Amino acid sequence: MARTKPGRTSQKKQKNGQPERRGLEWDGPARGRSRIPSRSAAREGFSCSGVIAFFAVLALTIGACVGVVIAVEGIGTQLGLRESPVLQMTIMDCVVVPSGKSTTTNCEGSGDPGRSGVTSGLWKIDDADADYRFGTRLDVRCTPSGDCTVISMGGFAEDLAGLAVALFFASMGLLSWVLLTGNMFAPRRLALARQWLGQFRRITRRVTLGWFGVLGAMLVAAFVLGVLG
Repeated sequence: MARTKPGRTSQKKQKNGQPERRGLEWDGPARGRSRIPSRSAAREGFSCSGVIAFFAVLALTIGACVGVVIAVEGIGTQLGLRESPVLQMTIMDCVVVPSGKSTTTNCEGSGDPGRSGVTSGLWKIDDADADYRFGTRLDVRCTPSGDCTVISMGGFAEDLAGLAVALFFASMGLLSWVLLTGNMFAPRRLALARQWLGQFRRITRRVTLGWFGVLGAMLVAAFVLGVLG
């Protein structure tokens, strides 16, 4: 009876028992399995919850970006980056309007527009910081139609805090949106990007911590300015 070598027999059985490899969708042994997802993984991302999360995060990101623009405009008004000069406004009346669980104070008054181009009629302050008494004089910057903004330390602190919060949500929303988009439409490229960023883990960690540290410093500065104002 002929003898066969154990090595050849085991190799033959292993070769015959091994399923045929078919590109990226081959499910081989755990030892040699690639961490990069297959093309069929893209189909799994198109679920109802995934689509809802995609548009929810997109709406959050857009809203946060709009908040950033509004906060930047407010800071520009406080710092005088616009051409409108500082005017003196005399308060005539303030009305507290209920708005849900909170209240909003709207004030009206008048002042000397000079050569600023602001209307000489009634001036308005929407969402004022306080319920000002009759005859209170305030430093304001106004639009030609008479919509004015109070120039104060408290107003600058409020805009600075709003900018920090809006930047935080915009950063988180943008990052989440990129991850969701990559998981739904390009899982392989997302996995490759993660592997590539893994080589610069220290740098990305420092950049991330530095960015959120700046946002935290902005909130602390806004709190201090609000107390001083």
